[in-house]
Amino acid sequence: VFSICNIQLSPVVLDTLTKALKMMRFERFVLERNDFVNIRKGVNFAVEFMQNNPGLSYFNCSDNPIDSMDDANHLLQAIISHPSLEKIYIENCCGEHVTGHSILCSLLTS
Repeated sequence: VFSICNIQLSPVVLDTLTKALKMMRFERFVLERNDFVNIRKGVNFAVEFMQNNPGLSYFNCSDNPIDSMDDANHLLQAIISHPSLEKIYIENCCGEHVTGHSILCSLLTS
């Protein structure tokens, strides 16, 4: 399990984490209740983490607001195309321009 909760994550911190975790493999990824200084960078971190962990079966990114539908779709495509994800939790991730309905539609129509 790799878990990051209740932390402010700046782009520098995300870059450091990305490099440190690149060769490590996890089955569960919890990214919950964080404050991304740059939301797009946070989404890219989550997507790259999933791509580097093909055996990942559990992903939780609850309570991390995403303000752009482009960013939400980028994350959703990584979830949809992942080869082994069985459980995902994306509760309370809707920011100003993203609705739960649009996220659910993207997941169900893929």
